[in-house]
Amino acid sequence: MKIAFAALLLLLAGPPARSTERPASEAAALDAATAALCNRKIAVLGEAEHGDARTETFKVKLIERLVSQCGYSAVIFEASFYEFVQLDRNRRAGQPITSAMVATAVGGLWKYDREIQPLLSYLARHASAGSIRLGGFDFQQGGREQDFSNLGVIAELTAELRPERRDFCRAQFRDQLFNGRAAARRGDIAGCLAEMAALPPSVNRSVRRERREMLANLAAFAAADPAELNHYIASRDREMFANFERWMARWPAGTKVILWTATAHAARAPHRHKGFEGVQPFGAYLARRYGKRMFALGFGAQGGTTRGRPQPRVIASLAPDALEAWAGPIAPGGAIYLDRRTLARAGSRPAGLFNHQPVSADWSLLLDAVVVFPLEAAAADIRTGG
Repeated sequence: MKIAFAALLLLLAGPPARSTERPASEAAALDAATAALCNRKIAVLGEAEHGDARTETFKVKLIERLVSQCGYSAVIFEASFYEFVQLDRNRRAGQPITSAMVATAVGGLWKYDREIQPLLSYLARHASAGSIRLGGFDFQQGGREQDFSNLGVIAELTAELRPERRDFCRAQFRDQLFNGRAAARRGDIAGCLAEMAALPPSVNRSVRRERREMLANLAAFAAADPAELNHYIASRDREMFANFERWMARWPAGTKVILWTATAHAARAPHRHKGFEGVQPFGAYLARRYGKRMFALGFGAQGGTTRGRPQPRVIASLAPDALEAWAGPIAPGGAIYLDRRTLARAGSRPAGLFNHQPVSADWSLLLDAVVVFPLEAAAADIRTGG
């Protein structure tokens, strides 16, 4: 009887209220995020969708704070591993790192966004000075204007094959990239990768290591079948973590690292977003390795627009019980920071933290904090001025 009466009281009280300790301003949210991340080793900065302007602007400000105030000295993007290998070679050769070089490595998902331009120049300046290290952790090829990733890496790794095999293997990889994957080609590519791996070392130690690692990425990418989405994402996130560890092995043991990725990859545990069912996301590997030294920050919005083609996509109306609505009213231009205890108090409820599509979860199990904006906006494209 007492239990039933207590349940009735809870029902009458309605859903738990969010924390009102912090005002719903972007400055307060930025302060809270900085404080929470400052003493961690791994700062994982998610985003609901690539090309969210409010999120990108917030992340750019946060990165500059984490570097200047908290001792972070490396940034790794959900971007081409191969392109960042090439960028690091340029750095080792003493070549100044330019904004254009960083933009090429970061790739077309972000490099044309007006909101990220200050970060590209900031990273280029600090990378040239040696105060920030840069990396990418994605095995995918096919990025716009990424000539090394798409063509150069294969040219390099096949250069010492017999001429007829060199030409054959280059053609196979080129066809896979531009004409799609074919089951008949899979065995030929596996054979080419085996031949490339069997070549005797003829370069210095750093380049040998890079070539082994690029071969591992190519092999994982070739084996992952996009037609089987869960298998593809599982393979991709597993190799993301492998690439993260490859960069960490290059750098001093005390290096504090910022990771820029989608929140679906950043999650600390498996979740039910489309394609991720039963998958260990990248963040779960990080959480096992680093525990509380890793912090995953997600982002959401109560409305607005996000990237779409050819026009921005309107974010769907929230369910009444959605986490973003539960966060409470937020003034235009503001933001609110929901820490892990607040997320736990919210309980299991839907949220659009993955691609602005509703997924139900106890978000305190997946993320350490969430920043909610009243309105998100699609990033402006510097090519069109939009």
